[in-house]
Amino acid sequence: TFVTYLPIFLRDTFAANDFMIGIIVGARVVSGAIVGWQYGRISGRFSARPLLSFAYLLMAGGMALVPILPSATSMILISLIYGASFAIIRPAMQVSLLEAAPEHLRSSFAAAHGLALRIAQTIAPVLAGLLLLVGDLDDIYWAGSVCCLLLLLVLLTAKQWNSSAEGRVEDKS
Repeated sequence: TFVTYLPIFLRDTFAANDFMIGIIVGARVVSGAIVGWQYGRISGRFSARPLLSFAYLLMAGGMALVPILPSATSMILISLIYGASFAIIRPAMQVSLLEAAPEHLRSSFAAAHGLALRIAQTIAPVLAGLLLLVGDLDDIYWAGSVCCLLLLLVLLTAKQWNSSAEGRVEDKS
């Protein structure tokens, strides 16, 4: 919903021009590339669960700030936060999933993960559009923040976890 609706939000809320919208949306790519470039170093210092927790919390905060910030230029901060968060979440999730998968099923796990991502990327803008039928653009970002917090809750309450820094899969139930 960030990529789909932020340009509309910027135009409707701040009357931002195309150039400004491009700068703001482009900031996401820049911060994502920088954090992605340093991900190996970051993941060497922190295990996946704390990294994902931090990234979900950061993304939830960023989404919650969208309706509150006072200007289009202040949205550059949100875009930088979103890009950095996503650059942590995507590889940390992939590595954790593949480490948890039995070796003979890793390609199946990777394919299922890729399919799930494509389905989510297809459904999320549609669900956000349905939310617009009963709310406004601010509600999309509040809902995005809540979704990030729910994912954080799932992460923190997961009974099984696997990370090279935390050992093999443990059943804590």
